[in-house]
Amino acid sequence: ALAAGGLFYLARHAGFDTEFQARVATILGIGGVLEDPYRGPLLDHFLQVAGQHPWAGYGAGETLMNAVSRAPLQLGPHNMYVRAWIDAGLAGLVIYSAFVTAIIGLGILQRSVSATLIGVLVALYGMFSHNVADNKAVIILVGVALGLSALRRPEPGR
Repeated sequence: ALAAGGLFYLARHAGFDTEFQARVATILGIGGVLEDPYRGPLLDHFLQVAGQHPWAGYGAGETLMNAVSRAPLQLGPHNMYVRAWIDAGLAGLVIYSAFVTAIIGLGILQRSVSATLIGVLVALYGMFSHNVADNKAVIILVGVALGLSALRRPEPGR
């Protein structure tokens, strides 16, 4: 709630440039994603690409190697879920979604607020970035959070 309130304030503050305000408004849902000058057309383009080969996808790395050159402004999809769908088909999308759900589920089962929060943040980050799985800091953060939650877990029978 504090983060959303802070972003709402930043979106309305007159001291920031209009592009920054538009991005914050998009994140908060004040402005629609499809109204964004580049994310909307990119999302539409990459959903059409994914729809052409929905089951098997195009193969690992398609979004970053070949599809980007045909995209508007030559940018990636800015969405990890769409990237997984394009690269590995619906199976890849399901596997990536299961990975994120498992992080959240393990955090909940182990009663670890930090692991649960990190899982939720990774899920949300995937909505705005196609580089989640490539970002070493994210992967290390997930591993450390899950490792710490496993170490703090009480032994069975206690």
